Amino acid sequence: MSHAMRLGADPMRIVLAAEPTGGGVMRHVLDLAEGLPRRGFRVLLVHAKRGIDAAFAGRLERRNEFGYETASVELRRAPGGHDVAATMALRQVIRAFGGADVLHGHSSKAGALARLGRWSAARRVVYTPHAWYTQNPELGGSSRRAYQLIERALATVTDRIISVSRDEAEHAVSLGIGRRKLVLIENGIESWTPEQVAQKRAATRARLGIGADDVVVGFLGRLAPQKAPDVALRAFRQILDGRPATRVVLAGDGPEGARMRALISELGLTDRVALLPVANGPDVIPAFDLFLMTSRYEGFPYVLLEALAAGCAIVTTRVGGVVDCVVDGENGTVVDPVEHEPIARAVLDIVNDTDTLQRMRAESRARAALFSIDRMLDRTADLYRSLHENR
Repeated sequence: MSHAMRLGADPMRIVLAAEPTGGGVMRHVLDLAEGLPRRGFRVLLVHAKRGIDAAFAGRLERRNEFGYETASVELRRAPGGHDVAATMALRQVIRAFGGADVLHGHSSKAGALARLGRWSAARRVVYTPHAWYTQNPELGGSSRRAYQLIERALATVTDRIISVSRDEAEHAVSLGIGRRKLVLIENGIESWTPEQVAQKRAATRARLGIGADDVVVGFLGRLAPQKAPDVALRAFRQILDGRPATRVVLAGDGPEGARMRALISELGLTDRVALLPVANGPDVIPAFDLFLMTSRYEGFPYVLLEALAAGCAIVTTRVGGVVDCVVDGENGTVVDPVEHEPIARAVLDIVNDTDTLQRMRAESRARAALFSIDRMLDRTADLYRSLHENR
């Protein structure tokens, strides 16, 4: 029986607001929308009208199974005068829902609109950045200072800020946001059984023409500057030079897709790289022995959790979520510079030593148990209740 039912009260009303309709952010928001009603909450998911991808739309179609409601508003990623209308539209759908006991904004745009539109619509406001924009190392100094001031100002009208990794929490502190505002709740995923992993591994390898005993190094991510897929490809070239029998996979698509395909040709990798333009982590990552992540910044990427669940050794740059998932030397290697040469050397050190590779894979499987979706949902529900009870 839910906490709200035990008190004999109406269910708490939770509004989840998010602008992206794809990728890890929407996966996280949909996990909340689907899991919170079972914990005694009435849930409304507000999303952008445009840019809805097929995976998001497919999960939305099942909303009645989980018992949450939906609404959409016109949201544009770039800031502008249209944000005033978007804020008013958000307030309108919240009022039609009966108001929000907790309004939870996700990512920078919806997070800002939620906090600006909270008055007379929401009693409490929670924000999850899913990687602060100021974590982008390529952001110029003046832009970084401007975004820092905006985030500090918005934090004053935010009840709690959820960090999905320890790195993200420490970055928030560096922006001048007080620790008392911060709550650490790591992302979580459904556990995978060894049988599920083995089945996916065999199916994907058969589809790609990869043998059961081949050592596979794989990248999965959006082909965008944040993920540095060009660094991954240059690392692949060096890995294949050092160990020609290695099989390499590049999975994902995005704005850099055409440039990456040209780079594959330029590097002489046309017949050496298996390309998967559209890739779902649970279907692909189990085929990998070693998962490679070359991101420049992250909040807490789900692909790291999927790599743990699939029992992959991991070589990654030092970004958000890494210190939570990867113990350097135990289940992988953390490389500080986003440069292909040290990344390739780290991969070769692992795949050239069968014992090390198998030990790291086993350690990843063991660490996967720390990041369950139920743990994430329970801790989020506890936060909502504590804010509601202490208002």
